[in-house]
Amino acid sequence: MSAVEQRQSHIHFLECMDRINRVIHNSDDVEQMLWKALETAFAIFECDRIWLFYPCDPQALSYRIPVEITRPEFPGAHALNLDVPMKPGGDAFCAKALASEAPVLYGPKTDPPIFAELTEQFGVRSQMAMAITPRIGAPWMLGMHQCSYAREWTDGEQRLFEGIAMRIGEGLSTLLLLRDLRESQERFDLAVQGARDGLWDWPDTTIPAMWWAPRVFEILGFSPDEIIPSESLFYEMVHEDDRLRVRQALRAHLHGGSEPYDVEYRVRSRSGRYLWVHGRGESLRNQAGQSRRMSGSIQDTNEYMGFWALGLSLKDIQSFAEGLTHDAHFIYAKGTNKFRDDYTGKSVHYGRMLTDKDSLVEIDFNTGYKLYDELTLSLDLGYLNLSTKESRWNNVSGYKGGDAGECKPRPFSYARFRLDF
Repeated sequence: MSAVEQRQSHIHFLECMDRINRVIHNSDDVEQMLWKALETAFAIFECDRIWLFYPCDPQALSYRIPVEITRPEFPGAHALNLDVPMKPGGDAFCAKALASEAPVLYGPKTDPPIFAELTEQFGVRSQMAMAITPRIGAPWMLGMHQCSYAREWTDGEQRLFEGIAMRIGEGLSTLLLLRDLRESQERFDLAVQGARDGLWDWPDTTIPAMWWAPRVFEILGFSPDEIIPSESLFYEMVHEDDRLRVRQALRAHLHGGSEPYDVEYRVRSRSGRYLWVHGRGESLRNQAGQSRRMSGSIQDTNEYMGFWALGLSLKDIQSFAEGLTHDAHFIYAKGTNKFRDDYTGKSVHYGRMLTDKDSLVEIDFNTGYKLYDELTLSLDLGYLNLSTKESRWNNVSGYKGGDAGECKPRPFSYARFRLDF
């Protein structure tokens, strides 16, 4: 080949690769990119059929043809993206492509020759194929058929085919990674939207900027455009009586602490009311053991933090629950015949009272909290025997001591008790 011919061949190569590059660069979807790239290659080579084979794996039991472009007079198998059992010799075909760094050629004079089935069923007289190995997933194979005549693939054509196959592999790597990231982001977004806990992220713990999921703003009563999450804003919103404890827990975790960040505290909502939340977090650490990134969640625990806010122990709350149950039975025992007729046979209801992080106390209310209030009012007893020596219960209920029959009547609602907390 003369110098002029070599220069023209090189210019043709660059022009063709530029067409392929533009197609791949303008694609943000794997399927779109593959179809467009193969359409362009089909036009460049003026062949009769071009296709992609997946997976190019000698151990695979089946394969698929994700993309196939043909001339009307040389149709393909019309089995796009269908799993087809690997045919005899298919394992050797894949192995040979994987072992070669250049295109593998098949024709009447090659060893081995073209598969007889390809010639008989699809009229293939020449074939060129090359394995594509993206950085993600199993290998693919790019193939090209000439059916109208026994084509002798030139060195320039082989070099161009190799360049296109490699460029498609690079595009596959990028777009497959992008697709995985999108799917991961979708899963994360769905998890964030469906979670009752509010997720947060502190991407760089050396700077104040933070990220809060929509649920965090919802718990606090803000819209995302009202405040900008940051470390300083977080501390500002924590109740002043809890601020030092929260700061110490967070700093201990950030600077080499082995324990996860796990703390309960009060935080100011948009209305100015303080809410109880449970904060948790874990860190990615540098070689020195210090946090470089931290992520976690806050849980709205305001509904059942009343007991903890009073500093009550599990024993205190169990004692209260037992006394409350005792009074439910006492009211039932002292009821009139009409009362017994009304409520006999009703199923026992077990109310559940959260007492600490992991414990639940079962309380038998014989038809539940609402009915208990109704019974108290209908029998005109109007009191609960809160049988505990702790004065805090007296402050809530008005109970002044003594046995149930000696209590001073005072209207009381369990529902109101919960709100008072």
